[in-house]
Amino acid sequence: REHNVGEAEIEFIDKVVQYAGVSVRGGDLFQNKGMFKQFTNTLTKNLKGVENVYTQHKTHLHSVLDSMSRGKLKESAYPFAAGQSSATAREHHVLVFMVGGTTYEEFRDVEAINAACGASFHVVLGGSTVHNSKSFLADVAQLSRPE
Repeated sequence: REHNVGEAEIEFIDKVVQYAGVSVRGGDLFQNKGMFKQFTNTLTKNLKGVENVYTQHKTHLHSVLDSMSRGKLKESAYPFAAGQSSATAREHHVLVFMVGGTTYEEFRDVEAINAACGASFHVVLGGSTVHNSKSFLADVAQLSRPE
């Protein structure tokens, strides 16, 4: 408020935290690293000889699919029904459907996984919509505060 930030903007930030804050995230978003450590590692490892730094980010979906393609998913985080294959089994065809929508970035990562694995592992990505930043933020703005 002292920096000319309106109530609507403050309420919107509260909605973003409600939607994606620590209390609602599952899994290990930063692979057991703090945000600062993750940022430092990214800078030191990934920016050498990079033409476009904006394409360096990999989505959480990328790390899950990469682990799955190598048969290294943690069964505690990705349980399977009894009688089905296990998280450590190497699946060959995977369908990912994102309820609430997927992004172009996730599509790019799925294409990269498909290209890297060839015929041995193939992913099909679907979703209820394909979000860009404007449509995603509009959806977040529609959230109601919990009572």
